[in-house]
Amino acid sequence: MRSEPILPSDLAWLLSPKVLLSFVSPNNIKYLVILLLVGSVLYIGLRKFLFKQNIFSSKRYQITSLTMIILACLFVHLIFSNKKDNKIVNGIPILSKINNNQDITWMGNTTHAHFKSLSFVWLNQLTTQNMQYPKGYNQEKIKSIEKNTNL
Repeated sequence: MRSEPILPSDLAWLLSPKVLLSFVSPNNIKYLVILLLVGSVLYIGLRKFLFKQNIFSSKRYQITSLTMIILACLFVHLIFSNKKDNKIVNGIPILSKINNNQDITWMGNTTHAHFKSLSFVWLNQLTTQNMQYPKGYNQEKIKSIEKNTNL
């Protein structure tokens, strides 16, 4: 088993199910479908006995808990989306130290995942561009470079 993290960009092969299914025996697919059907029937049949009451009985407590989770997610997203020059605003306890002290962006996502936490890398990927564009990057500049290289 490889000890590399799974990044969202590694899951692009899920868009082609034929390739995925070509590695698996048809019998295994049948067993998986049967297992999922049996599991679903058992869950539907037994849920009335196993899950008799709500985890949070009060609707107010449910809404408050859900609101707190959503606000926490939005706060973290706001921190990452307000970066300037790949630097997080100073004063955020752990994130600003992890992100601002050492610049390892040029080493790629796998190095990020080894050096920093995997959740940090995923959140960072959600809010940053795939490529850091050089200054003066625009369509006209690319056309002029392309014109000079086609001899």
